[in-house]
Amino acid sequence: MYIALSPIILTFQLFSACWGGSQSLDCCSIFEPTYVMLRGRCFRLLDNYNQTDFDEIDKLSVLFNTVQSTPISRKTQPQVVMYIGDSHPEIGLYPRFYLNYHNWNRIRFTQRRISMLSDNPMCSVKPLDQGKSTCFVYNWIKHVLLSPLNCTLPYFKGMLSYVDDVPVCETSAVINDYHRIMSQKLDSYDCLAACERIENHMQMFTSPDYNRHINYSLRFESSFTELQYEHYSEIRLTTAAGFISELGGQSGLFVGCSVMSVIQFILSILSIFTIGYLTITVAYSLEEQDLKTISPP
Repeated sequence: MYIALSPIILTFQLFSACWGGSQSLDCCSIFEPTYVMLRGRCFRLLDNYNQTDFDEIDKLSVLFNTVQSTPISRKTQPQVVMYIGDSHPEIGLYPRFYLNYHNWNRIRFTQRRISMLSDNPMCSVKPLDQGKSTCFVYNWIKHVLLSPLNCTLPYFKGMLSYVDDVPVCETSAVINDYHRIMSQKLDSYDCLAACERIENHMQMFTSPDYNRHINYSLRFESSFTELQYEHYSEIRLTTAAGFISELGGQSGLFVGCSVMSVIQFILSILSIFTIGYLTITVAYSLEEQDLKTISPP
């Protein structure tokens, strides 16, 4: 989770209070500064912050102070932008959500683990495709900054390993090309999702905050509904047992018969052969007796 604000805001100026369930938390100990493309300095919830109980019992509640929009403006900031990311440092433009002044925001998450076959053409095992926004941010830096300017923005240095050897852009170069760099008319970079990935899905409910004693600008509450995740795994059905099992489960055809059906089928075949064998044996014995009866003395 990323909270986007202007670069001059400090952690203690932004956060009014933080709660984990009914326990008061130090906001500065669970959020750290980071940077988001085309947004600048933000605050990120630490990766090692873990929910330890169900939903409402251990929900994370964050209250924000009223902050100034810019150093030279007397207006307050009416919104805070929230991004939902993953454990990788890159954060793209989406998904993002706007938290409005004096609003109560309730966010519930569910988590899915996706395991696809590594040779599936619809996913990737490349390192630059493992993060949710890694491929997008990498290609944006490559096409918007590296190709025309041969440099990168200063806040990416030390944050992204693939720009460690790239020089920082001169201020004049960024100013002269500011509108092109900040343009959100972006190309499609044909990025693929990772074959092994974690997806966080969310539902967000928003309403005006009717608390009569509001001493904060806005607030949000978030939690995972369950301390479990759904696991979706892609597998190959190439074995005979797997093939029969799949057909049996999907269509109920004969080839999808159960073990008991196989046993009954084998017993039926054995019974038919046994009855046939006994019939032939009796007929042969009767034929021999008839021959002995009609034979001359």
